[in-house]
Amino acid sequence: MYLLTSLINYLAITTTLIAIIANVAPEDTAVAIACSYLFRSLGTTLGISISTATLQQMLRVNLAQELGGADRAREIEEQVRLSLDYIRKLDPDVAAIVRNCYAIATQWAFVPVAVFVGFAIASSLFIREKKLDR
Repeated sequence: MYLLTSLINYLAITTTLIAIIANVAPEDTAVAIACSYLFRSLGTTLGISISTATLQQMLRVNLAQELGGADRAREIEEQVRLSLDYIRKLDPDVAAIVRNCYAIATQWAFVPVAVFVGFAIASSLFIREKKLDR
């Protein structure tokens, strides 16, 4: 799976750079490519931040619901964030709840990614084709 996503990422970056080079004047190529890398880096940072925030919020909500209290959930969340070995120290029933809550939170962390992909696909519909004549 990692190989496939890496290949797709490579193809997207290469395609984007070719499109940028084809659509800007030769004297503006360096600035256009630099802006491409800037926005790619910003997008990566924002995407990771939003997905992590989603994961943490869903983890807090699910742990509080399942464990019956925000204080206990907060304590477990902090300890697990410091070391995953803390899960082994919990009662088996509580450990199963924590693992389940992490699984649910991880699935929710992919929701912003899916939304971003939807926006990217919708945005790509407005890209004009330009022949490469250089």
